[in-house]
Amino acid sequence: MPIVEKYKGSAEKFTTGMGEEQNVERSLKALVPPASIKSAASIVNAGWKVRLQIDDWKILEDIEDAGKRRTEKLRVLRDLLLKSFEVYEYGKRVERDAAQRQRSNR
Repeated sequence: MPIVEKYKGSAEKFTTGMGEEQNVERSLKALVPPASIKSAASIVNAGWKVRLQIDDWKILEDIEDAGKRRTEKLRVLRDLLLKSFEVYEYGKRVERDAAQRQRSNR
């Protein structure tokens, strides 16, 4: 048995999240954490895309000073990313608990 097989446990197959990135990016730009995603990588990649285009993000336009507006946009993005990871983790826990209940009911 290869060493990876021995120690991987019940870890899921790695996915890049490429199929979900556009939806996650759209959610972040709408100031909403994505509700159902299958890969944490999609959060990271979409967050990075928003970060690279932070000056084009049409939020907080009432802040006149460009530097302050940029700083606040970055704060909002960090908060959204943190919340997105929390929602992702919650979804994973709910899935895991449902699977465990289903196995115990058999």
